[in-house]
Amino acid sequence: MEIRKDICPEKDDAQEYLQALAYRTQEAFPTAFSSVDDAVRYVNKFKNPKIAKLFLDIGDYYHSAKFCSCPKCTPPKKIETCPYCNSKFERPAFIVLITAVSVMEKLASVDSSSVESWVDFHEWVSRKDITAEYAQALKKGKFRDFKALMDSLKARWSAEFGSLIKITGFLKTIMSPEEKRALVKSILYMQKVPELPSEKLKNKESSTNHNHNEERGQASTEQTHKAIFKNQEDVKRYVKQNGSNTTWEALPACYEENRYWNCYATDCSGRGVGYCRFENDCALLADEKRLDKCFKATVKTIYDWRSKFVHDVQLPPIGKTTIYDGTSYKKRDVVAELTITEFEPVFERLVKKVFDEL
Repeated sequence: MEIRKDICPEKDDAQEYLQALAYRTQEAFPTAFSSVDDAVRYVNKFKNPKIAKLFLDIGDYYHSAKFCSCPKCTPPKKIETCPYCNSKFERPAFIVLITAVSVMEKLASVDSSSVESWVDFHEWVSRKDITAEYAQALKKGKFRDFKALMDSLKARWSAEFGSLIKITGFLKTIMSPEEKRALVKSILYMQKVPELPSEKLKNKESSTNHNHNEERGQASTEQTHKAIFKNQEDVKRYVKQNGSNTTWEALPACYEENRYWNCYATDCSGRGVGYCRFENDCALLADEKRLDKCFKATVKTIYDWRSKFVHDVQLPPIGKTTIYDGTSYKKRDVVAELTITEFEPVFERLVKKVFDEL
């Protein structure tokens, strides 16, 4: 199927080039397009050729992060296995994450009438209207020194064009409450909490000091089965009676120390299951403001990982299928349960959803 000719009218071999982009885009988004012709039909339906070109560029860019390919093949041939040992090739998971963040930065500013996105600070501050406005402010003595002037310019530019603000707004608008909650709960912080019966207690001990651990495991199991909680008041009462007992748990940013009972789960018999175990009974979904606050904090964490990768040569704590332990973020130990295996389909659906509305 032929692709529209108005995307690259200046190129003599535009059709061959665009077919290659469509091929890579379909491979990058296999759940959205079952064939290359499906991808071509989707591209041809856009009213604005710039939007159509942007979609293909994003497909090509994202494909480069997901797969290895031969640069001499036309269209570029995806390489899935090593020709020597037959092992499957995989891009590093953090490359996919960084690429996804970059795509979101681009899409955060795109609408049906414009494909203008991020504006460079130097370009913005050199605009005539900004120059004239701040020239008047200087004459009136509104800034005590040069630093105050620069702080004002940076704060205003960040509020208008800052990547983090745009990405957060973009995701906030397009993600469902359940998806936001899942993202929040994918990054856990080690913290001290009131010790309550939990199914995990009997599995926490290491294999060393076997006899001692076996006794503790039996005690934990007995405690779990003995403690029955009819309601949250029973949970509070238990903690009050055992106030000196605390334990370390990996819990998401939404956990509130002064409202621990909202995050403690029990089964249908009232037996303690542990903190943050049941999704259907999660207090976060019932509090929209709290969800948005925690969601923003989580997006900022991911963006900080991206920035540290770009500027401070630090790898983000995210894996293909594994969980990274022992990671520190702002002097807090972190367990990142966010994996590319889970992240990719959600991200790809969001990209398709954005372009569906353009």
